[in-house]
Parts: sequence; C-alpha cells; structure tokens
Amino acid sequence: MDLALVETLNGGDLVKSGNDLLLIDGWGNMIYLSMFGGNIDAVTQPRQPGHQAFDWWGNETLMSGNISNQFNSLTESALKNTPLTSAGRSIIQQAVEKDVEFMKDFADIVVTVLIISTFEVQIIIKVTPLKYSSSAYQTYNFIWNGETKLLSGDFSIFDFNDDFYK
Repeated sequence: MDLALVETLNGGDLVKSGNDLLLIDGWGNMIYLSMFGGNIDAVTQPRQPGHQAFDWWGNETLMSGNISNQFNSLTESALKNTPLTSAGRSIIQQAVEKDVEFMKDFADIVVTVLIISTFEVQIIIKVTPLKYSSSAYQTYNFIWNGETKLLSGDFSIFDFNDDFYK
C-alpha cells in the first residue's frame, strides 16, 4: 500500500478521501515518479535553503551516493523536447524504458508508446512481478499532451488481473 498520487500540474499531489489520505496498491507512484519526478536535466543538485528543487526528494536523500539509481525523468524530457513523429515515438519509448529499467530486478516490464493524435502520446506500461505467472499483471496508462506539454488524465491502473496478489 502507498499513498495515492495524482497529477495536478504541480508535480503530483496526495488525494484526500474523507478524513484520511487515499491509498493505492501497485507501482503506479513508482512509475510516475521515475518518468515525471522533475529531474529533467538528469542531474540532481544539492538542495539549497529557500530554493525550490524540482526533482524527487529521494534522489538526494536516499540515492545521493548512487547517481545511476536516481529518478531522472528522461521520459518527461523526451516528451517535452521530441517531435511526435515515428522517429520521435522511438526516442520516447527508449526514454520510458530507461526510466523504468530499475524495476526489472523484480518485475517483467513491457512498454508501449503510441501516438494517438497530432499532439498526444499514450504510454502503456505492463508490469508482471517475476515471482508470479505471466497472467498476474497490472497495466498503467499515461497520456501526454504535446501541445500543452502536460500529463493529462488519470495515471491509475486501467487493466488489472485478480491473480496479481494471489
């Protein structure tokens, strides 16, 4: 269980449900942070008092000694800087695969990137834990609007197999 994050055009926010915070199962937050954690330049800078850092706080706090393990938002950078062409789609797919590569230690990851309109890209990530059969999976869906340069919609699970937690 994890606290649910939703995209609010402010780097992700928690969701209040009644008098509590909403919880989620799965890896949606991990995937979201790896692709859109804000570290677009792929270089985490030391935090400065009074200055806003735009990368995931865990890069410096948890992974300062291991830059190769930091979440670097290669996906966000590729989406903001790559034309939506067939060649651009390939570049974006490679960025997504690199951002979620760390998950291959514990899950099989399949990434699909589709250009769904003149300005929109759909990123589909299917996650199957290594300890389960291939029928136990979760699939995450992200829509990027290249015109507004924003992640739109809900990045929750859109396909879920009940065998996932058995």
